[in-house]
Amino acid sequence: MSIADVFLVNKLIKLIKANRCLYDPRSENHSNRAFVNSVWKSIAVDLGQPETFCREKWINLRSNFARELRKTRRKMYEEGVKASSQWVFYEEMMFLSPFVKTRLATVENITEHDDLRMKMERESTSVELEPIVDEQPELNNSHVDGKRKHVDEDMDDDKMFLLSLHSKLKELPLLDNLAFRIEVHTLLLEKLKSAMKQSTVSVGSEPFKQDPDCV
Repeated sequence: MSIADVFLVNKLIKLIKANRCLYDPRSENHSNRAFVNSVWKSIAVDLGQPETFCREKWINLRSNFARELRKTRRKMYEEGVKASSQWVFYEEMMFLSPFVKTRLATVENITEHDDLRMKMERESTSVELEPIVDEQPELNNSHVDGKRKHVDEDMDDDKMFLLSLHSKLKELPLLDNLAFRIEVHTLLLEKLKSAMKQSTVSVGSEPFKQDPDCV
């Protein structure tokens, strides 16, 4: 491939990357055929090439990327190491990875991947969330009800926050994904222990009130 061809393909990739409706199913105009067609016409004008050429070139690029991505993921599954591709446009097209589904060639490979993932999770972390419910001091009902109400009010926000991380977490390589989970579990454990200690101090510092009937 000549330098001019490489330059042309790089420009095509950048133009498509800037128009999410061409590859992201979640894009507002992804299903709007008229809008998508207008985007392709604009790209063809920018490249100075026929629209059919741009579309066919993109189809080939997308297929090549999916094949290279499948190779690197299979190597990571089998060897447990981060792999990369020598294909010249691989890194430029990594923005497409969340939208490309790759399958391992055999069920055996899938099983090996699952075994490897489970093994790495066991070996990579010894962090376990300790049961703190039994260790917490008994609180009066009003205090518990107040906390429960507060948790219920914040539950939607917490759920939305966790869901917002889901798509980005999927983009991480396997090892980075596991490392992220370990860090989250570790931080959560520290926060839970800190909250438990604060609750203990708060209850222990309440003044003793003598029953008037006993005086």
